[in-house]
Amino acid sequence: MVRTTGMAFGSGSLHGFCSDSGAGRAPTRFSGIHCWDNLVDGLYGNSNSWIPRASGDKAGVVLPGLRTIAGIQFARDLDGGFSDRAGDEITVEYSRTASSDQSPWSSSTGWVVAGNIRGWAANTRNYYHFSTPVLADGLRITVASGGTCV
Repeated sequence: MVRTTGMAFGSGSLHGFCSDSGAGRAPTRFSGIHCWDNLVDGLYGNSNSWIPRASGDKAGVVLPGLRTIAGIQFARDLDGGFSDRAGDEITVEYSRTASSDQSPWSSSTGWVVAGNIRGWAANTRNYYHFSTPVLADGLRITVASGGTCV
């Protein structure tokens, strides 16, 4: 089941496309394409994607309570118009304390690395399955390349 509930957050978005390229937590007044708050809007396509401001940027979601999470799904343009900006390394993390984390995009405590994804494809759903389901109230990804688009 695909979940689109929760509060998006991010450390930055590509300048010039999103009305604010800085860190924050939803709800925001950000507008434009490639903003981190697009990650949980349930919409597909290039205009509803996130492009980080720089390598090492983080984005994710704080869930409305602890949930059992088996994995995450992400894509680069399911509409099929763009095939660039895919495949670079993404680190997947989860937290049981994200709801009390004032800046979950930072190197704050409470985040556990679940693993890394490399070589993922554009124009398809990419899944990262945890080796064992986890109890978490937050998920985030860290991109190794500022040229990635999710």
